[in-house]
Amino acid sequence: MTCHGPSLVALEAGTSMARGARDADPLEHLFSGVTISANGGRSLVLLGPNGCGKTSVARAILGLASLSSGRRTARPGIRFAYMPQDYRNAVFPWLSLKKNVALRLRQGAGDTTNEEDLIGHTAHEMVAMFRRLDLTVDLDRYPDEVSGGQLQLVLFVATLVMPGDVRVFDEPFSALDFRRRAIASEIISERIPMKPDEAWILITHDIAEGVQLADDVAVLGPTRSISAQINVPLSWPRGSEVRDAPASLAALRAVGEAAGIA
Repeated sequence: MTCHGPSLVALEAGTSMARGARDADPLEHLFSGVTISANGGRSLVLLGPNGCGKTSVARAILGLASLSSGRRTARPGIRFAYMPQDYRNAVFPWLSLKKNVALRLRQGAGDTTNEEDLIGHTAHEMVAMFRRLDLTVDLDRYPDEVSGGQLQLVLFVATLVMPGDVRVFDEPFSALDFRRRAIASEIISERIPMKPDEAWILITHDIAEGVQLADDVAVLGPTRSISAQINVPLSWPRGSEVRDAPASLAALRAVGEAAGIA
């Protein structure tokens, strides 16, 4: 993959293996021989079928999964903003939405910053995104008092505004309706050029969405390794209309062929 910005974190020939629930279970590849990097000012999309290792690769990038071979390199002091696929387990159910958001914003802000100051610093930005997403939610409510879509949107917005050098979103739109999914994609596409020092990693099953949000698409296959890395030479920001652009259609064909569905 061509690096157009500084590499903030990378896997080099990374392989990760895990044993099943029982000690007698054989070792299983979570992913194998993956070389990939998150570069400043770039968006990388991981795409592939269920069980191909996308989340495991993302967790290895984050330093949350160990490697059996290869290596992970990261810039010293790098900060991650992470929205996991299992978004309901990414919040503390005994804390209000406001307190959960404040915990995310506290990353890099220092332990002495109080909750109101943390929320106040980003309130205007968050309210603007909530309004755009047509999200009306009381942040004093608790996670189990809102719908899955509302909780996912709150976590999505919090991950956008929290401190971070690398932003990792694992299927961030899975609980959203089509309209809000399109708006959320547009918000990401607008923020990528606004944050030239940050790297973005997104996981999706939607090829058209992946091409819209990627500078580079890494396709993982059933062997749990990268079968192709495809560049998407489109300028930012990108609305849904870019899906009909010639460069986008070419990338769609290339990704479809690599994924074995073209």
